[in-house]
This record gives sequence, structure tokens and C-alpha cells, in this order.
Amino acid sequence: MSRLTIKSLLIVDYENEKANKFDFSDSANLIVSSTNGEGKSSLVKSIYYALGANLKSFPKGWNNSDYIFQLKVSIDDKDFLIKRHNKVISISDNGRVQVFENFKEYSSWFQEKLGMNLELVSKNSDTPSLASVEALLSPMYIDQDKSWDGKLFKDSFEGLGRYKPSDFPKNVIDYYLNISDSEILDKESEKNKYSKQLDLVNGKITQIQSVYEAYRSQKNVTETVPKDFEELKKELDFYVQETDKFSKEITKKTGELSKERVNLDILQQDLEELKKLSSKTKKRFSNIKHECVYCHSILTREQSLTRLELADNELAISVRMDDISQKIMRSKRKIQEKEGAIERLEEQFNQYHECLAELKQLSDIDEYVNQNVLSELKKLEIQENLEKTELDSNVNRLKRELSRLKRKLNQRAEEIEQEYEKLKNDISDKIGSVGITDKKFRNFDKLRGSGTNLNKDLLTLFLVYMNLVDNKSNFGLPFAIDSFVKNETDTEVLEKMFAAIRDKFLGFKNQTFFSVIEENLEYLSSNINQVRISNPLLRKELYKDLEPEIINSFDIKNIEKN
Repeated sequence: MSRLTIKSLLIVDYENEKANKFDFSDSANLIVSSTNGEGKSSLVKSIYYALGANLKSFPKGWNNSDYIFQLKVSIDDKDFLIKRHNKVISISDNGRVQVFENFKEYSSWFQEKLGMNLELVSKNSDTPSLASVEALLSPMYIDQDKSWDGKLFKDSFEGLGRYKPSDFPKNVIDYYLNISDSEILDKESEKNKYSKQLDLVNGKITQIQSVYEAYRSQKNVTETVPKDFEELKKELDFYVQETDKFSKEITKKTGELSKERVNLDILQQDLEELKKLSSKTKKRFSNIKHECVYCHSILTREQSLTRLELADNELAISVRMDDISQKIMRSKRKIQEKEGAIERLEEQFNQYHECLAELKQLSDIDEYVNQNVLSELKKLEIQENLEKTELDSNVNRLKRELSRLKRKLNQRAEEIEQEYEKLKNDISDKIGSVGITDKKFRNFDKLRGSGTNLNKDLLTLFLVYMNLVDNKSNFGLPFAIDSFVKNETDTEVLEKMFAAIRDKFLGFKNQTFFSVIEENLEYLSSNINQVRISNPLLRKELYKDLEPEIINSFDIKNIEKN
């Protein structure tokens, strides 16, 4: 089993020079404040934001896009640092820092490290693609503001609406419970692909045999019907037009490539200038003046900072270096794509040019005639029959595998469904929920109702599915419930809901987070790790000590190496 746990969260507001760091237990964690409004939700939301998920809302005054968030996480007993600043995510793996070009690239790294391969189908495509981090974390996080309107696991994060309602969150939950039919669908798709290829091959064999017999029935026929000269002229005109078109396209692409290389050169020079401006190298480069990357005039340090629109602030310079590094990766990818496009165009141009040269050299149209048609047809028939044999074997193999997989999947789904019903009844009794008696396993339709009754029904189902995922999944990720009190409720109901949290959430084998005000601690176990917070969450007196902990892709060692 692969397991991710969060050891600490460091938050830095470098513009106002404020910071704080929070350490967590590998098991259950209570985020505690004396009253509401002191930052519990901001902290819990920030954990998942730092993991790469984009949340729909943050508390007023919490400027998450302006802060640097850095998690220390453990994945299968190996430590990583994950840093996020707005849309830029980077990781440090044993001192080696990697900046990701985009969230898709980061999601790929995230899944690879956990041994996952979850793909989902979007509304606009029938082809599965790599699931976003938001989709991966959707069964693990219950948001105080967005999770209590009746929808199950759909509203905590941005971007989940891209997936088909009939598939999400069902396919994600199924994946964690090991009852996903994705493997079956993949094999069905593979079988259908082979079946279609088999139909085509059978058709080819029939056609080849028909042509072969027609030729053999004609005495002394060993060549095809020659093309006439008018047809040859059409071919010549075609290749002239095509080679001209490819030539123009190559010229266009070469111009685009040249512009992108200039852009890359400017970005790389900006990055080198930022490295020299880093305060960690200030002493070393104190006597160095910088050459402007645009006009090549000599600039002082202050002039360089002005040109780059930067304050003399180490973290501001570091953030700009990460941003430019990301742009450099994108520029290099564009250059690689354009070079590949030019290479393909040149290859096609050369092929057409060769055809054109051959056609122009023809003196006799009869050179088109294949003198060995019957021999070639027989070879082709043998080749197609060999492919037919292989395709038959693949189709039969996949049919056997599909039958086995379906039996195994149905058996496991039935077993988990029984556990679902037991958990649902147990937690319903604890909480006093009465509105989900007929709610079937894997039915994620929106719950109807309002007030405390809807809260109790939703909390019951959230806990049921979270328990199943915690117990059955091969992947361990942190769970969080950012408060469940969305409506006025009496003490008796409150006690029951807290008892359910204590008995059916805080005892998970995976890491958990739950936010609570101090007066409600009496309902929970005193042995649980408490992370005490107070307003303001970020503090000026902690900045100088914590700021150096932020990972930097361009420290003095990297500058010396480069």
C-alpha cells in the first residue's frame, strides 16, 4: 500500500514578511481555536491547496494566491517538499528541485509517486485522460462552505464539473475500492480494436483471392493495365503543387522557430540576471554589473531590479525565477515541437521531390507495370493470413480475461455493498439520520432536504464512503472534514455528530484532519494531537526564522554548477 502523510505546512507572506509553520501527527489531527473565525478553515483549505488542489472558496482576507505554501510530505517513508505559489508548483526530492510546467505535469508526478494510474472521461471527450489532483482528493476532503448542499464529493474543488456526472465521483470511488471497471473497459476496447482489425483482414484476404483468380484465369497476363499519359500528367501536377506547398510551410515554421529561440534566449538571460541578483549571491557578485539583455548596456544591481520590476527581496526574486523557469520549459517544448514539425515536413518534401524526379525521368509509361503481380498477391495473402491467426488468438485471449475479470469484480462489489449497508445503518443510528434508508451503494445523486436533517444525512454518507476508502484502498491519502455544523442544532444532535466523528473518522489508519473550537473538545478524545491556532494565523516575528526553509531552485550550488 502506498501512503502519503503530511508532516508540516509552512506558509509565507513574503510581501508583508509574515509566516508560520504547523506540524502534524501521522494519524489524527484536531485543528483547534478558541472561537470561530480564527483561521481553522484557512489552515485546512491551505493543506489541500498546497497539495495542488484548487478550492472553490477561501475565507475572506486569506490571500492564498499571494502566499507561498510548502508542505513536507512522506510518501512510503520517503520525504519530499512540495511548494506552491499561485499556479507554480515545485518539489524538492532529496535536494533536487523540479518546477512543473503545469498542473497536469504535477498530477502525473503525484500519481506516479503513489503508484496510481487513475484516468477519467471528460464531458467533451470519449477518451480517458489522467485525472486531476482535485479528482484524486475529492473523496478525502469535506469543505465547510461547499460540501453541504446535497451533492456528494463534487463541490469542494474547482474543475470537477469537467467530468461526466454519470461517471464522477463514482469512477473515483470505484478506483479506490478496487471495483473499477476501467480495466474491463480497457480490455473491451482492446478486444473491439482487434475484432475490427480482424474484419478488415478477412475482407483483404477475400479481395486478394478474387484479384488473384481473375489474373490467373487470363492466359499470359503478367502485368497490370498501364496508366495513360493523361494520368501521368495529373501525377506530375500534383507533386509539383505539393512540393511547393511543403516548401512554403517549411519557411513559415522556420521563421516561427527562430522567433521562439529568440524568446528562449531572452528568458534564459533574464534567469541568469536573477541568479546574480539573489541575496544568497549578493556578496559574491557585489562588484559585478549586469549587462542588459535587450540593449546590452551595463546596469547596476539597483537598475537591474528596476528593469525587472522587483523589490530587493529574496523570496520575490526566488518566485520570479520559478516563474521564468516554467516559461523556459514551455519555450523549450515549443522549440522541440516546431523542430519536429519541420523535420516531418522536410521528410515529406523529400519524398514528394523524389517521386517528382522519378516521374519526370519516365520515358515509357509501361515502367509503371508490375511484372510480378501474381507473385506479390500470393505473398500478400500469406502475410494477411498470418495476421489473421494472431488477431484470432488475441480476441479469444481477451474474451477469457474479460469473463474472469467480470466474475471477480462482481463478487468484490457485492461484498463491499454489504459492508456499505452495515456502515450506513451503524452510522445512521449513531447520528440519527433517517433520510438515506433507501440510498443504494454507488448512487451519488444529490440528496434532497434542508437544515439539520440534510446535514446528518450528508455526514452519514461522507463517513460511510470515507470508511470504505480508508479500509479498502491500496492508496493512503489524508482525509479532512472542515467542520460539519452548517445549521443551528441542539446539544443532543451535536453530541451524536461528534461521537460519529470520534468513532468513525478520527480512528482511520490514514492521516485525518478535523477542525473544532475549544468548547467542543469535550466530545472528542483527549489523546488526539491538537494543532492550536489563533488570529492572526501568520506572524511577523516568525518570518526571519522560517523564510530560509523555503526551497529555492537557484541556490548558490546550482549557480556554481551552471
